[in-house]
Amino acid sequence: IGKEELDLGLGIIQDETERMISLVEDLLDFSRLSSDRIRLQIDMVDVTRLAKGVVTQLAIKANEKNITLLTEFKTKEIFDIQGDKNRLRQVLINLVQNAIKFTAEGGYVVVIVSQGEEFTTFTVTDNGVGIKKENLTKVLDKFFQEDYNKSGSGLGLAISNEIVKLHGGKMIIDSEKGVGTSITFTLKNKIIESM
Repeated sequence: IGKEELDLGLGIIQDETERMISLVEDLLDFSRLSSDRIRLQIDMVDVTRLAKGVVTQLAIKANEKNITLLTEFKTKEIFDIQGDKNRLRQVLINLVQNAIKFTAEGGYVVVIVSQGEEFTTFTVTDNGVGIKKENLTKVLDKFFQEDYNKSGSGLGLAISNEIVKLHGGKMIIDSEKGVGTSITFTLKNKIIESM
């Protein structure tokens, strides 16, 4: 075998390994959720850093498809909120990865952050393939996938939705086939009174 074929083979093995790991992680999370075993590690979360960090982390993936990936802050001064930093990161990574996956080359994905007195709002918006109207209510269901040709467990959004609920918030999906998708989730700024 030549070096090129070997590299290709190793690349495939690496991709498949990553896919299997993420599938196992999704299933573990799903089983924890099903048995109410997800416990939040509540701490103070730097919202600005969270959004910028996820965008920086996924910039390479976006660049591969020539997708413009940006953060936009609608509120001048954004304060830290109470929450589970790692779980919120997981939600944001999931939404941005999905947006990149379902957006064609040359498209855009924007993470918009705003904050009010009680809630902080994140919106991940793209000009990707969009979701059919009849599937909008199903995308938060476990194992639902509109496009089975795209790899994934169909658990990411369901898990993200549950994590958002545990933070006293909710997730709303707005999408139009062929136009794009906006997924908005709100988080309570304060979960515990004294902290």
